Amino acid sequence: MKRRILLLLCLFLGVAGSARAVPEIVSLRVADVTPTSLSLVWMTNVPADPDVEIYADPGMAEPLNEQIRVQPYGAVPGMVAAAAKAKGIFLVRLLGLRPDTSYYLRAVTRESGVTDSVAYSDLLEVRTAATVLPYRRTSDGTLVPTANDLLSFRVYIRPAERTASLSGLGDLLLLENESGHAPIAAFVGEGVTSPEGVVDLNNLYGLDLQSLFFSGGEKVTLRVYRGNTLSVLTHLRRLPVPGGLLQVAAAQRGFNAADLNLDGQVDYQDFVLFKERFDLGANDGAYNPDYDFVVMAAGEISAEDRVDVKDFAWFAGQYGKAE
Repeated sequence: MKRRILLLLCLFLGVAGSARAVPEIVSLRVADVTPTSLSLVWMTNVPADPDVEIYADPGMAEPLNEQIRVQPYGAVPGMVAAAAKAKGIFLVRLLGLRPDTSYYLRAVTRESGVTDSVAYSDLLEVRTAATVLPYRRTSDGTLVPTANDLLSFRVYIRPAERTASLSGLGDLLLLENESGHAPIAAFVGEGVTSPEGVVDLNNLYGLDLQSLFFSGGEKVTLRVYRGNTLSVLTHLRRLPVPGGLLQVAAAQRGFNAADLNLDGQVDYQDFVLFKERFDLGANDGAYNPDYDFVVMAAGEISAEDRVDVKDFAWFAGQYGKAE
């Protein structure tokens, strides 16, 4: 009997010792969809190398990787790409696609230096955009040249990370609008100084797969992929009114900081959002400065700050207000 137990124990330890956890694939999204290109973005939990497999059919019988250019980080500057990869934040650009065509793709994450540690995402279907429109039609039928602005956003850096050189470099901004076909992405520090990021709104396409134009005031969701924590901070903002010339403009808050969902009134829906983030401290991975009302009004956030009763009291004073 003892011999049998010992044999079973040896078998168990052998199986357990040979099993390895594959890398995680977290917050996977299709982004930057144009008529001829797109990106896949995600995060992982170990040092790894990103790749994408692309197919013409949902059965994966027609691979297209030999025909399509697959470029990890695309044209992102080397220092920014290296910082993103070190944080486990991936972007893979696919070029040479056909307009208004469906493709099927999955993310591949290969743990660095471990040949048998590979993770594959579920298969995603995406349709490329159809048409770039350099003009928009006015109410009287006139065609007017149109371009969207570039939108800037400063990401939150936890106090514990502020001593690092170029804090925030390589974090990823993902912007989406309910009228858009897919979100657009940009890295923090790409073309600007970290912790700023700039998103080009001209890369957004509508649900009709044509260029999407904005007149100002539209609500957008900004998601920040933050390395080393696998956390995503979500911020709701409004687009500024275009100035007539192409410019870099900052994302706008609502009429009241307590209007967290930007629906024009401070109500129970905002309270639900606030309650989910109550008691989070400034160094917590899920801490979001949008909910730390008192500290944000006073100045820079310190390591001791948290969403607490002072913020609840301020929120209660705004409850019921409307735009």
